[in-house]
Amino acid sequence: MLSPNYVRQIFNAYAGNPKEFHDGKMLGSCPICHEGNSFGRKRRLYYYPETGSLFCFNCQRSWRDIDWCAEVQGKEKKEVFKEA
Repeated sequence: MLSPNYVRQIFNAYAGNPKEFHDGKMLGSCPICHEGNSFGRKRRLYYYPETGSLFCFNCQRSWRDIDWCAEVQGKEKKEVFKEA
């Protein structure tokens, strides 16, 4: 599991219109499926820091934090792990 601060940083950079809740969860537009034609308007991608997981309710995909960070940045997992 990656540092929640690192994942929040990547989430803020790649997810559209990100929002953080008081409990640390985050909500934003999915940069993988682009929310259909609603990227930046709809927010169906959730980040759950307590489990280190992300889920998109639009494309119905789930990721471990390291897999999602690697995919959106176009990097290898070992590169992401080094950065984090």
